[in-house]
Amino acid sequence: LEAMACGLTVATSNTAGAAELLEHGNSGILFSPFDSAASIAQTINPLLKNESLRQSLRQEALIVAEKNSWEQVGLKYQQFYASC
Repeated sequence: LEAMACGLTVATSNTAGAAELLEHGNSGILFSPFDSAASIAQTINPLLKNESLRQSLRQEALIVAEKNSWEQVGLKYQQFYASC
């Protein structure tokens, strides 16, 4: 999340936290933690060759990061507790 908030392109394993935040091919690149090194390289290789893809992923990642900022999360908690 911090990398996304900094405007970096994110490629990470498809584990619990990352899978909840990232949408593969939209706001980042996900790969299985059990993939071989060759498979991971094949998954992230387009990032090296395609600046427009990196830019698109960064823009979407910034939106996701903003939706999950501490400020936004705090507001969601306030709304939840106000509705109880």
